[in-house]
Order: sequence, then structure tokens, then C-alpha cells
Amino acid sequence: MGAIANGGSAAEPYLMQRVRKGDDITYEAETKLTSAMIQPETAGTLTKLMRNNVQSVYGDWQFGGLSVCAKSGTAEREGRQRTRCFKHPKRDMALTAAAGPLSNVLLAYLAVLLYGVLAYWYYFSGSTAVYVFALFFYYVEIISAGLAVFNVFPIPPLDGSKVLFSCLSDKAYLWLMRYERYGMALLDAPAPDRCTRYAAGIPT
Repeated sequence: MGAIANGGSAAEPYLMQRVRKGDDITYEAETKLTSAMIQPETAGTLTKLMRNNVQSVYGDWQFGGLSVCAKSGTAEREGRQRTRCFKHPKRDMALTAAAGPLSNVLLAYLAVLLYGVLAYWYYFSGSTAVYVFALFFYYVEIISAGLAVFNVFPIPPLDGSKVLFSCLSDKAYLWLMRYERYGMALLDAPAPDRCTRYAAGIPT
């Protein structure tokens, strides 16, 4: 990353910037560059791509006026299996998103079964250890069910939005996904936070 930002050559790291003895500076490190790691033209192209990534995906508003460049994802290697992109982005993204709430539902169902078994066991044994495990699965049940319901809300970037948006046209889908990051501001609003804390029994 340093080489990309510096036109193809990286700065050699050093541990100590300067050494002072009283008012005198006895040592001061010099910035030294490595030999060219990539061509300046390539560094310039990568800088533009990463700058566009911040402007079109993350948003400059998040970085206080700084001109930030960032990398997202991993480049594909020629001749290797695809790892970065789905073959059918909308469909596969929706299936991946649906797996989240579904796994929460399955986990909640499993927790209900285990809680029932342990509660029955505790009724006859009175064991403290059994009670603790039963209480654990009781809370797993509540939290998993709550996450399943919360995640199906069609508010980006929650999973429900990806499932719903997959039913739209490609143009509408891409347009909405550009504004996905703004959904976090809505989820971080104080009122929902207070409601969440109240539902969880946490003092507000």
C-alpha cells in the first residue's frame, strides 16, 4: 500500500526518528525509499481505483474531508477458481443473505429443544449445573429468535434488504445498493438503540 501511495516505491521503515542529548540531536533517521516495486503508471491506476472505491462505496463523508483510498475484496488470479464474485450476483447474494436468518431460526429451535430437555432434567434432579445450562439455552433461544426477526427487516445492510432487492430490476438493484451504507446511520439512531436496550432489560 505504501508503494502504491508513493508512486511505486515504498519507504523503508525505521524504529527511531531521532535521538536527543540535551539540546543536541545526536541521531535523526532519514527517509529512504526502496527500489521501484511497481511501475509509477500502475501505482497511479491503482490509486485512482482505490480512490473511486471510497467515493462510490464507503463515502467521503465518513473520513472528515480526507482524501482516502481503500481496497475492498481480493483480486482474482488467472487460472484460479473465482473467489471474489458470485456467478449470479443478485440471486446468490439473496441466498447468502437468507442463510443468516435461517441459521438463527434453526439455532433458536435447537435451543428450545435443549432447554426443554434440561428443564425436565432439572425438575427431577435439582442440579445447579443443569439449571445453569438450561438458563444458557433459554437466552440463546431468545437472542437467536430476536436476531432472526431483526435481520429480515428490509433495511440495508440487513439480510432482509438483500433478499427483497433481488426481486428488483438490475438497474434498481444497483442504484439501491449504492446507498446501502446509509442504512447504518438509521440503525445507529438513538431511538432504536433505546428500544433495543429496553427489550433486552438494559437500563437506558
